[in-house]
This record gives sequence, C-alpha cells and structure tokens, in this order.
Amino acid sequence: MREGLDWAATILGGPALPATAWDLAVAQNHLAWELLAPKLAALPALAPVDVHYQAAAGELGCRGAIARLFNNFADASLTAEHLVLASGAAAVIEMLGFALGDEHSAWLCPTPWYPWFAPILKLRANVALVPIVTEAQSDFKITSEAIARAHTQARAAGKTPRAILLSSPHNPLGRHVRADEWAAIQAFCLSHDLDCVLDALYWHSGYGRGVAISGVNEPAFDAGRLHVIYGFAKDWGLSGMKLGVLITRNQQVRSRCQAMAHISAPSSLAQHVARHLLDDDQWVTGFINRNQQQLASASEAFARVLRAYALPFVEADAGLFLWVDLSGLLSEATFEAEAELAETLKTRWHVALAAGQRFASDRPGWFRLCFALPESSRPAAINALHAFFNDAGLVAAP
Repeated sequence: MREGLDWAATILGGPALPATAWDLAVAQNHLAWELLAPKLAALPALAPVDVHYQAAAGELGCRGAIARLFNNFADASLTAEHLVLASGAAAVIEMLGFALGDEHSAWLCPTPWYPWFAPILKLRANVALVPIVTEAQSDFKITSEAIARAHTQARAAGKTPRAILLSSPHNPLGRHVRADEWAAIQAFCLSHDLDCVLDALYWHSGYGRGVAISGVNEPAFDAGRLHVIYGFAKDWGLSGMKLGVLITRNQQVRSRCQAMAHISAPSSLAQHVARHLLDDDQWVTGFINRNQQQLASASEAFARVLRAYALPFVEADAGLFLWVDLSGLLSEATFEAEAELAETLKTRWHVALAAGQRFASDRPGWFRLCFALPESSRPAAINALHAFFNDAGLVAAP
C-alpha cells in the first residue's frame, strides 16, 4: 500500500499553485455558481433525518430523484433500486474495481485518460489499468485493433481483462465518443466477456453537435454488463459536495457495491442538497440549458485565441476543457521539456495548465486547458495566454 501511495504521488503530486495564478489546470465548473446560488439559498431547512444515519448506499428519496433525472433526459426506466450512492465518483470507480474482479484483474482504457483513473483502481483494489493507445495523428480514434492490442497486452502481463473504462464526454479530449467507437467498444466487450464502465460525469455538459450517451438505454445495460458512473462535480459545479452515483441493472454488482458503501457512504447533507436541486423538473431543464450555453461561450472564447496563433487543438463539443498541442513551443520533444514548459507557464506567466504526460499522452506537448473559470476572470486569463504566446515568438492573426 505504501509503495502504491508513493507511486500515486509521483503521478499526481507537485507544488501548490501560486495564489496569483490563473488555474486552467483543474476541471471545475465555476460558471454554474450564479445559476445555482438562488436555488441553494432556497433549500428547505434541515430536518433530523438529514443529519442522522441513513442507508449506506444512499437515501431512497435522493436515489429516486437522480433516477428521475435519467428517466427525463435519457428516456430510461430506472428506479431508485438501480442506484448506489457513494462519497464521490472516485469511490464509485474503486467500488467497481473490487466488484468486477480481483487483484489479478485489469481494465482497459483509451488514452489520453483522466489521471486519477489508474491510482484509484490500483491503490486498494489492485486493478491494473492497461492503455488502449490512441494517437493524435489519427484524431485519437478508438479502434477495434487498438482495443485488441490492449487486451493482448493485459493477458501477456498475467492479468485477466475484466472491463473497458470509457469516459464520454471524454476527459481530456472534450468531446462525446463517436458512434463507431461506441459500437466497437460494445462489440469487443460482448465478444470477449467484458463489462463496460461508462464515466458519464459530463453527461449534461455537452454544447456542440456530438451525441450524448447516457448508457442506460443500451442492450448491455439491460443485460447487466454496462455500469454508469455519474456525479454532481462537473455538470452541477458542486465538486466539493462529493456525491457519486453508480447506475447498474446487475444485482450482484449492486450488492457488492452496497456492502462497500459502508466505508464510502455519501454525506446526508450532500443528499439533502441533491434531492432538492432535482425536485423541480422545469428548473433542472432551465439550469442544464443555460449551463450548456455558458460552457459553449467559454470554450469558444479560448478556442479563438488558439486559432489566432494557429495552435492545434481538439475541437470540443462537451466538457470543461480543450486538449491543446503546444509541442511547437517545447525546447525538445521530451516529457521533461513538457514539464519545463508547464513550470514556466506557472511561475512566469501565472497560468496553470495540466501537462499531457499525466494523461498518458502518446507524445509530449499536449496540455489540458480548463476554461470554465468565473466569467469575470476570463479576460485576464486570456490576456496572460496572449502574453505567453507573444513572448514565445508567435504572432496572432489579425
């Protein structure tokens, strides 16, 4: 365990961000606050039930409210019984790591991937995360061939592949998984007896033409082989609330996760907030629509800057970030040079971006730029980027 913690620290550690820096590294939805504040201010007063012990896997009313959210927006037929709640999405991922296998198991996951996936699965569940390698030159396309190579790699390492982990909308690419990619993943899972774990944390943060996938209408979900992860950190801007959701029709998986929920139980106060946030379907629809509009505006504001300097990036249609190629600004094509550029950006220009090596990027120079900072802070952050690019010798198009 100690070795695992040391390993995680090398991946995710680092000095604290200076207070004066523009934090474009952490995926937080600051734009949602003004939409949420009036609703939160009008929450009903706490009752004794809201501060006492509740069902470890989630209070029935809260689970029912979240099920209704999916039923309304995904035309599903969920009930509270299909849900298990936990203290954040990370806790749900770990619970599934235990529930779907053992210490000899592996999950397959497309790269680039969310940096916390590997430590979450490895630290206690001891599940290995094996990369399904995608490349910038092929627009990070997930192919059946790449999935098969990852499956072979896992077995060659003495691991038993148990699941494919997919995030859609994708973190850090900022787009929905494409229909042909989704079909390839489901077909491979079916033919190789694998479960599919869908991280849908940004489900309602789509703002382009991509098609959102909730997972709850798929044949694999009905068969109990597709398990959906949701939460309130991203779509709702409540990253500090730590309320994660597992949705599955697999009774055995639910039972295992319900047992683990006793050490990962959600806060009764968080459930109080979530239950009442979702109690008005009209307000929920209005919030989601307005939030998507704000994300679209913020994404386009930063995308215009990148286009002006002819910097490559993945055209986004969802999420809180852009995946940007700054390899042309590296002193050499190494991850060491990537780290040096990130440090220069932070210390000299007071801009924090998340470097691609943490995301298992296929080559140095990719960075995740998170754009959902408060609207009042956006012009200054953009000006800081302009100053950096100009100093690097780039010339913006008129």
